[in-house]
Amino acid sequence: MNRIYKLPTALDRKTILQIVLLAIIYFGVSKISLSLAYLPGAATPIWIGSGLGFAAIWSLGYPLLPGIFLGQFISNISTQELTPTSILLSFIFGIADALSQLLAVYLINRSIRDRHLLDRAQDVFSFVLFAALLAPALHATICVTTMCLLGKAPWTIYGVIWWTWWTGEAIGTLVFGPVLLAWSRELQPIKLLFKQRFVEAALLLFLVIIISQISFGGGYPVVYMLIPLLVWSAFRFGQQGSTLLIVIVSVISMVGTAKGLGPFVRPSLNESLLLLQSFMSVVAITTLILSAVITENTEAEARLKRANEELESRVEERTAELAHAKEKAEVANSAKSEFLANMSHELRSPLNAIMGFSQIMTRSQTLPREHQESVGIISRSGEHLLTLINNVLDLSKIEAGKTSLNPKNFDLHRLLDDIHDMFQMKAEEKGLQLLLEYDRNLPHYVRTDDVKLRQVLINLINNALKFTQEGGVSVRVSVLETPVHSQQTAAAADTNSYTIHFEIEDSGSGIAPEEIGNLFEAFTQTETGKQAQEGTGLGLPISRQLVHLMGGDITVKSQVGQCTIFLFNIQVNEVEASDIATHQPSRRVIALEPNQPKYRILIVDDKPLNRQLLIKLLSPLGFELQEASNGQEAVDIWERWEPNLIWMDMRMPVMDGYTATQTIKSQTKGQATAIIALTASVLEEEKAVVLSAGCDDFLRKPFREEEIFNGMNKHIGVKYVYEELTPKNTDKIQTREVLTTEALAEIPRNLLAQLQEAVMYSDSELIAAVVKKIATYNEPLAEAIATSLHKFEYEKVLNLIAATIA
Repeated sequence: MNRIYKLPTALDRKTILQIVLLAIIYFGVSKISLSLAYLPGAATPIWIGSGLGFAAIWSLGYPLLPGIFLGQFISNISTQELTPTSILLSFIFGIADALSQLLAVYLINRSIRDRHLLDRAQDVFSFVLFAALLAPALHATICVTTMCLLGKAPWTIYGVIWWTWWTGEAIGTLVFGPVLLAWSRELQPIKLLFKQRFVEAALLLFLVIIISQISFGGGYPVVYMLIPLLVWSAFRFGQQGSTLLIVIVSVISMVGTAKGLGPFVRPSLNESLLLLQSFMSVVAITTLILSAVITENTEAEARLKRANEELESRVEERTAELAHAKEKAEVANSAKSEFLANMSHELRSPLNAIMGFSQIMTRSQTLPREHQESVGIISRSGEHLLTLINNVLDLSKIEAGKTSLNPKNFDLHRLLDDIHDMFQMKAEEKGLQLLLEYDRNLPHYVRTDDVKLRQVLINLINNALKFTQEGGVSVRVSVLETPVHSQQTAAAADTNSYTIHFEIEDSGSGIAPEEIGNLFEAFTQTETGKQAQEGTGLGLPISRQLVHLMGGDITVKSQVGQCTIFLFNIQVNEVEASDIATHQPSRRVIALEPNQPKYRILIVDDKPLNRQLLIKLLSPLGFELQEASNGQEAVDIWERWEPNLIWMDMRMPVMDGYTATQTIKSQTKGQATAIIALTASVLEEEKAVVLSAGCDDFLRKPFREEEIFNGMNKHIGVKYVYEELTPKNTDKIQTREVLTTEALAEIPRNLLAQLQEAVMYSDSELIAAVVKKIATYNEPLAEAIATSLHKFEYEKVLNLIAATIA
């Protein structure tokens, strides 16, 4: 129902009819309210008009405010003699009632916006606060004050009148407002529900009557046994059923108490009224909150059910392994995981095209060298972007318990040296020192998760360099002595297990003590970090979680204006050099081996770029290729063509890859076709779901060409001819070790001056001539200079020349 939350400027015929009807109904319910008073002329325990007025304005909008004014005005003027004072008093009562309802609806609307009222627990609190407490308080204050000012009531009993007025309207809002709101919504579902559960509804009503009879007719104080029935109604009949039962219970309680029956009757009228109103308010608020919580849970379950329907259709006949995968997938259906999966797919699909086509271009023999360098930059940038995407997703995967330790044997010293080399240039560009120190007894070859250790060190060193303007950064690595307890056996002590201690110290601006406590909170940055306007605030939280996975913890020490030290320990096992896997350089496929059958390959993907990528990669090698844009096309082509292997994208329109794979594999001849899934998902449990659908293997986008070729070799036995590897010059000295002031000092000063001038003016011809002359004195130095200038490291070369000449 559309609500109009603007004050009316002009009224149409329909609105005028609604106003008149609301005024008549308001007048009628006011008479009913007065009839519920214990004694003629005494205070009524409930003012139904307050609930009616709020529900009308909330459902139909502000144009109905005149109806509340008229209803209040008529109901008051009808109970008094017609005098100027009574007219003025009734007029003020009407204005105050409309104003209080206007305020309540406005505040609640600002709080919950376009949601249905009472569907959330927090909305119930807003309703109670603004509609049941604040609005009646405002109305009571205006009206009682006016009565006292006009001499209609003495000031001595101002508080009593105000309290009675406020509680009556508050109870009326709590009891009758929700039932009118609930029953003004779509009634078809509740009608169907009552029809299906007619016997249960009749039994519920019967029990309410029995307990009410015992409590109010038999004199037994068992009225609170009605509360479980209200809970029952909330669970089984929703908001409509529970709010209706609130009204029934409240009316029975009021009528019984008015007749002097039941547990709320006391010698004092005020005491009886207070007990009755307390009971009704507790019953109403408790039931409304419970009903809202049930509604929230029901909606959440409905969302989860919709998200799981597609998944559950694929895993009906899974084994015990797939049951475990289903459990993981259900956990992954939370809002955050769904967002991560979608984001990953949207980012990885175009990245797959970028990296794939750059790999294809590097295979070209006619591409000029400068273009090859550009393609190389594109490829490396794509790899870097893929790393950034994975890092952004890491924290959520860790929080969801989807990241585990993957230990591996590796060379610890080499890993440390590689990281040092990685950041050396950045340190030199900022004029900083980057020092790496490690103990002599530091194990050379160890077993732990090298990828996670590398990520932690990169995060910490990168932060240290980022926030250091002068001085430098020191990385210290040592072995902590682990005491052997008396109960440990000698064998247990000799397990080659070590605790490695890392310290990363910088001479930056430091961290304030009050910020250290929040340093490892996600998306939190220090003041220095905010000023730098860099980073997401995820690096340190991710690092801490990774260190925890490796059996340690990370701490920080800092002095503002002096230094910051990050310290962490990890557990490793020492291994032998022979345990380290030798990295085999990848070879490029240039043809298929002769005397092989013609392989038929079907490429299925809804994105033309992804299909084109695989076609350009495989077509030059002589494969027979066909393509399909969805699962249905794939099944049709498979039926008539019978390919040897299908590259199957899993997320497609018309028919997805899961259904297509199940259709093919369900047939006998489908067992002869290998199907390899291509997916952009980063979730580990997705692999189990894909394999359960019948796929023979699983490959994530963006993929590398060797992964495509290896997959076809593994599943259909394709054999390739590879290009010969060009051996690398192992004797080539690294540029940073050759290009030093000591080496430059051996070159004649006039050559250094010519080189300095050539670099300053970017004279490439003069640079080449001078470098050629320097080669006659020191060929490795000349090569190092040429390499640095090719990388545009002009400032580095000029600084070294200036230091040498000085």
